[in-house]
Amino acid sequence: MRGAAVWTLVGMLGISLQAMLVAALPVALVPDLSLLAAFAAALVLGRAHGLIVVCLLGLGSDMVSGSLLGQHAFVRVLEFLFVRAVAGQLDLRRAFPQVFVAFALSVLDSTLMAGLALVFVPAFPVAWSEVGALLGRAAVTAVLAPLVCGAAGTLTEGMSAIEGRREMRLETRRPIL
Repeated sequence: MRGAAVWTLVGMLGISLQAMLVAALPVALVPDLSLLAAFAAALVLGRAHGLIVVCLLGLGSDMVSGSLLGQHAFVRVLEFLFVRAVAGQLDLRRAFPQVFVAFALSVLDSTLMAGLALVFVPAFPVAWSEVGALLGRAAVTAVLAPLVCGAAGTLTEGMSAIEGRREMRLETRRPIL
């Protein structure tokens, strides 16, 4: 439980950092830290805690990005299911599969966001000229995936070790001399 709470906090800090980087750098050079935090949460947290964390991270992204409320949260849940399904087929503890899946997930994320925007706002302009920037951002995001997943694993192991070291106190009914 503590690992999920701490990872939610770390993910929210990543969302804030991403918002600051987007203001200073070209979009193609800014990794999608919200997506990486949700990807790592899907790998290291259990189903229930992971689902709650990705929903919270999606809502945090919705608040910062100005998109439709719930759009990122819905897409993060779909991506969570995708990552859990892929994790059953590939060994996502290794760097190369993490990079590959993160790249595919980043492209899928942008496609789903544009598709949802088209569903709810039919006049949404799809900018095909931005495909190069999308692929650049997906590459930058994919390169950082092993680092973020490693940090999430270390953080989750540390939190579970802290929870495992709780003292056991036995209450006695009679006073001991």
